[in-house]
Amino acid sequence: MGFGYGGVILVPYVKSGKIYYNIVSQSRVTIDEVEGENIIRATIIADKKTVNRGIGNSKTYYRLTNYRVRNGNIEITQKFTDENGHEVAVPDFWKNIELKKVITGVDRALFGYIKSPINNRKTDDKYGVPITYGCDSTIAEIKETMKQLYREYKLKEAFVGADSTMFDGKDALPLNGIFKKVDAGDDTFFEVFDPAFRPYTERLQELFKRLEHEIGTSAGILSEVNTQNATATEIKRSMYDTFTIVDDMRSNIEKGIEDFLYSANVLGNAYNLTPQGEYEVSFDWDYSLLEDSQEAFSQLITAQSKGIVSEVEVRQWLKPDETIEDS
Repeated sequence: MGFGYGGVILVPYVKSGKIYYNIVSQSRVTIDEVEGENIIRATIIADKKTVNRGIGNSKTYYRLTNYRVRNGNIEITQKFTDENGHEVAVPDFWKNIELKKVITGVDRALFGYIKSPINNRKTDDKYGVPITYGCDSTIAEIKETMKQLYREYKLKEAFVGADSTMFDGKDALPLNGIFKKVDAGDDTFFEVFDPAFRPYTERLQELFKRLEHEIGTSAGILSEVNTQNATATEIKRSMYDTFTIVDDMRSNIEKGIEDFLYSANVLGNAYNLTPQGEYEVSFDWDYSLLEDSQEAFSQLITAQSKGIVSEVEVRQWLKPDETIEDS
């Protein structure tokens, strides 16, 4: 979703004594102020509700949540607007929402932002861009080529043309299926229509490769690749460009998740759900995109034999779903 939208916001909230979250696209967020890596002022379109008042008569309302950090405190306020952006009184269906809350000891807005790592080619990088940013013309060509390819198959659908007299009598050809009547003026006329297809598929592969190059991924994400004579190591190395994008996004996911859990911890304490406490966040990413599992296992066994890692760590590598205690 982050690659598609350019970024998503993970917004925790408290309801009925439990912490929940919403995933919001960055198009519903304005980032007003950033301090270092922390967003300290922002507004989110947190909710939207359409009320039907009869046939052809409906009205849409929006709930805007504003976060503002000042002097180590955060002020969270709610505002309500109609579909035209005009501020309105609190609608009945949102009347139980706390309109203003101040929490002390906070240094960032209470949500996690997972931003696409794609370069937006601007000096202001508060917002991310989709992975296909700047690729519109190539995508348009791909869509057009796909339409042409579909049309080619429809136009060149194979059939057998036979003189109309062959559809009469005891051993007549069927009127449905692959046969078509032709008034050829020759009782023996019988010809297969099966023209060669124009190379639209080759054109499509060229465009796929161009799009991969523009995005910055390795070949083979969209296009077909020939790995017939390549070694396993060569195949792994060929995926390095893709891994670079994946690794960049992993860093952004880590930052977003850490901010989200920080926010959930603050809200849990503010609403007396959980005590404010110390916690650790760890990530265990898979590197099979670049690494050979057999080679990695051999390195692990060598490290274990030298006392660098324990048998427990070796087992957990083989059984990643287990906790250290289980292993």
